[in-house]
This record gives sequence, structure tokens and C-alpha cells, in this order.
Amino acid sequence: MLNLFYTRQGSSFLFASELKGLLAHPLVSPVVDREGLAEVLALGPSRTPGHGVFRGLRELLPGGFLQVTPDG
Repeated sequence: MLNLFYTRQGSSFLFASELKGLLAHPLVSPVVDREGLAEVLALGPSRTPGHGVFRGLRELLPGGFLQVTPDG
């Protein structure tokens, strides 16, 4: 199963097939937010599909699509 991880950082749209690819980018800060912490603590090793653990990082599930335009 191949997912796509993405984030918008200012005027940049970043994506990678693995989360570690985004986390390696200098514009991305690996900050766990309240929702991400709840995903880890409440759901254990699994998590809600499409929700990331780190602030501002999202996941596009297999079979889904995302349209990115200059307006957002």
C-alpha cells in the first residue's frame, strides 16, 4: 500500500511517498500536536487513516486524489 504524505509550508507544497522524506526537508518541523498525540496514545500502533501525527502533515490514501492550484 503506497500513501502520499504532503504539507503546505508557506507558498510551498511538499510531498513524499514516505513520511521521513518530508521530515528531512528543512521547511518541515516534526512537531507533534494535540491531535497527533491523541492518535498515538488513544489508538496505539494504529491511527485514523488520513490523519498525521505531526502538525501540518497530511496523508493521501490509496485511491484518493488531491488537486493543488496556485490558489491553494
